[in-house]
Amino acid sequence: MLPTDSVSQAVLQMVSSHTTVPKEHITLDSRIFSDLGIDSLGLIGLFLEIEDYFQLSEHLRDDPSLRTVGDLVQEVRSMLGLGHYAA
Repeated sequence: MLPTDSVSQAVLQMVSSHTTVPKEHITLDSRIFSDLGIDSLGLIGLFLEIEDYFQLSEHLRDDPSLRTVGDLVQEVRSMLGLGHYAA
């Protein structure tokens, strides 16, 4: 599933800068650790980049429910008060 909204596209771009997986192979269903090979240190860097880009007042947490890129997009949308995104 390819994202079409601006939040999804921005998160996808940031995720792609933290992995060696080509951007065109990253989808909302891509698993952050197993599919993209992002480790815990890389995840912290990704979270900081997302927080800065979207000027989030709260910090993203390394939560077990954040398994996929789509989960991360939903968390950011929720923090921004945008609700659920349906592709």
